[in-house]
Parts: sequence; structure tokens; C-alpha cells
Amino acid sequence: TKEVYHYTMNSSTRSGGASSAGGKADPTESNVSSTGPRRPSVNSNTSRASRETGRCSSRKRCHKWLKAKGKVHQRQFKDGVGHPFPWARSIIMTQAFENVLAFLIVLNCVFIGLQASEEGSELMLDLGEQFFTFSFFVDLLLRVLGYGWTWLLEKENFLDIFLVVMSVLVTWILVP
Repeated sequence: TKEVYHYTMNSSTRSGGASSAGGKADPTESNVSSTGPRRPSVNSNTSRASRETGRCSSRKRCHKWLKAKGKVHQRQFKDGVGHPFPWARSIIMTQAFENVLAFLIVLNCVFIGLQASEEGSELMLDLGEQFFTFSFFVDLLLRVLGYGWTWLLEKENFLDIFLVVMSVLVTWILVP
């Protein structure tokens, strides 16, 4: 089994006993005190199950980890340095992409109105529904590739994600 270790310093090092002039610890010194190196100790707050699976044992600690990872991840995707999908980022960062999506949203509203009034042929309504589901699914994929997984966790995107997932479920999985 994997064990989680935290390194603790010897008591003489913590109090500044083993160091250079003036009794203060020199930050450039190695991690070895006069009584020996740091010794590992098992963290008593970590449950056995979390040590074995590598999962967080507390919700607060997981949230803190996710927030820290998210900030690093967002910074990488914001400035584009080391971006894994630069082509996706270059597409979604353009104003033309936003304009096309705004037009698709308005067109989808008109299409929903046509469906509600049952005007138009059955084939046209079916093709339109497939087209809009595909378009919004591609939009979601491009945004996840361009902004990264942290985009899925932002509150302002929850409604978009919910609508696309429901549309995919209804149009491609449950109803066909």
C-alpha cells in the first residue's frame, strides 16, 4: 500500500539551535540539522482508504487542491504558452466564432418556434434538430479543448453544458 508522508523537522532545527551565526537558521543550508536529516512521519489525518486509493480524505483538502490546480491550468490556457491544442484556442478566441454562435442561437430560437407551431415538414424539423445539436456539441468540445477542463467547472457555463448534454441525450441517444 502507498503511505502518505509529511516531512517534519527535528526540534533543534525548528528552534534555530543548529544553524549559523546568531542562532538563526540559514535558508541556504541543506535540510540536514546537527542531529540528522528530516524524518518522515505518517500523517494521522489521512485515512487508510485515501492512502491506498490516492484520493483526498477531506472535502476541504480536495477543494483546495482543485482550486490550486485550476489556477495553474487556467493560467496556461489563458496565455497560450504550452497549450496542448493551439488550433482550438485560436478558433475560440476569435470574434467571428462568437458571432457565428450568436447567430446559431438566434436561428435555433426561430427553429424552436417553428417546431412548436408544427409548421414545416417533418424531415426539415428533424434535420434542423440534428444540425443544431451537432453545432452546439462541437462548440462545447472546442471550448473544452481551448479553455481546458477547468472551463467545465465555472458556474457561468453550467447551463450551457446542461443544455448540450440534454440535447445530445434526447436527439442522439434516447429518442432515435
